[in-house]
Order: sequence, then structure tokens, then C-alpha cells
Amino acid sequence: MKIKGAIFDLDGTLLDSMEMWAHAASKYVMGRGVKLDDPDALDAIAVTMGTAEYAALLKNRFFPDESIEDIVVGLDESVKYTFLNELSLKEGAADFVRSLKDSGAKLCIATASPRALVTEVLKKHGIWQYFDALITSYEVGSSKKDSAEIFEQALKLTGADKESALIFEDAIYAIKPALKAGFKVAGIYDTHAADTENEMKENCLYYFYNWQEAKEALL
Repeated sequence: MKIKGAIFDLDGTLLDSMEMWAHAASKYVMGRGVKLDDPDALDAIAVTMGTAEYAALLKNRFFPDESIEDIVVGLDESVKYTFLNELSLKEGAADFVRSLKDSGAKLCIATASPRALVTEVLKKHGIWQYFDALITSYEVGSSKKDSAEIFEQALKLTGADKESALIFEDAIYAIKPALKAGFKVAGIYDTHAADTENEMKENCLYYFYNWQEAKEALL
């Protein structure tokens, strides 16, 4: 297909960051002196949420006297060093983004990660300039698992329609609402989503194990 608008998830799709996010919530809570009997249970819930949503969860469970906004700031600070200094793009991601931009497509990031961190990490890896827009779950007010609203708004930012747009995602919980809303989706393999590989293959228009495969198929 000729892609006029490309909507990219960040974590687990372009950036090899799911291991960090998999434990971000429990790390933050325990770092503030709260003892957790089952940290993995908290993380399993939080990893499917946008930052504001799981900040609200942490407020309700652990920090009732704090604002959601203050907890979001604390979460951002908790992961900032790792996000900016220890994570790398997935192999071939930069080349794919650059080549897709050269083809004339408009590119947008649609992510649950905080805007400031996303901007910094993409600048660090030298691909920020290829993106025409960025939108976050926090700004939209809903998580990807609950609705396709973030993708609808990202689509408008690219100026494309659903026939000429393609979403790149690694998470089945985000892919399902997108498909229901009529989007075309390319599933991207990530080790943290390996158990949903077959489901993604069955439902997505494309499924790629790496960005070189995506380049060969689409460009």
C-alpha cells in the first residue's frame, strides 16, 4: 500500500523499552517506602495504562493526599534516567522512519509515554526531525486499551484517511480498538508481547518481526 500517514507507537515498537516500563510502577511505589506483597501484580495492571491512568490508580491505592499531576511528575522523574541513557531504538527503526519520511508520508507518534521524555529520546537517537506530530494518551484523556481516540486524533494530524494510513503497534490491547475503529495495522514483534503473536498475525494487515522486514514489504 502507498502510505500517506503513518502512526507509530513508541514503547516496544520503535524503542526497546518494555522491560523498563514493565516494572516502572512498582519501582516508583517501593522507592517511596511502600511495601508491596506482589509487585508483579501491580505492574501487570499498570503496563496496560497511560501515565495519567496509572497515576490515578497509584493515588487511589497508595497516595490519596497527592494530586494525579504530582504523581505523574514523580513517575516521569523515576524513569527519566533509564529512558534517556540506557534504552536504544529497535534495530532498523531509524532507517525505516527515515525512508518512510523520504517517501512523502506524514509521520505521527501516538504514545502513552510523557511528551517531554518522548521528545528528548527521539532527539537523542536522531529521528525527532522526521516526525510531523506527537500525541500522548495523557493529552487525549484515554488509554489505547479503552478506545481508538488517540489514533483518531493522530490521523487528523497526518492529514491522511484510514485507507491511506497505517498504524505500527506491538500491543494487542491497543491494536484491538484500532481495528474496531477501521484502521489498518501493522503488528510489530516484541519479546514482551510474544504470547500474542498468533493473534496479531490473524488480525493485523501486516506483521513484522523487525524493521528490515517492514522496509522490504512497504517501501
